[in-house]
Amino acid sequence: MTESLHADVSATLQPGFVGTAVPDWLVAAHGDGLVSVCLYGGNVTASQGLRRLCTDLRERLPGALLAVDEEGGDVTRLHYPAGSPTVGNAVLGRMDDEVTTAAVAAEIGGELAAHGIGLDLAPVVDINS
Repeated sequence: MTESLHADVSATLQPGFVGTAVPDWLVAAHGDGLVSVCLYGGNVTASQGLRRLCTDLRERLPGALLAVDEEGGDVTRLHYPAGSPTVGNAVLGRMDDEVTTAAVAAEIGGELAAHGIGLDLAPVVDINS
């Protein structure tokens, strides 16, 4: 693989990892051009554990984009061990209350920002079919 192709591929990947500590292979991949990493429920033990993990990721992978799928309700990664403190999208849709929806979104967004997570993979339009 050419160096340019390797860099392009590394820039498009967003791997997850097992456990609650930053693995050495992820640090090496970042050194080879990986620019993003995705967190999953298995990476989260508790609020302070998540804070430490995100701090460690930012220190060991400078400039990397941290991503997570955090929707609230049943689809939570940040609160995986205990469950989300916010309602999910289906409930918000049934409530049909823009003020409440905006408040929940702001709460989740604020929490993501506090942890240094720059990308939420939550849907912007969900259809219950």
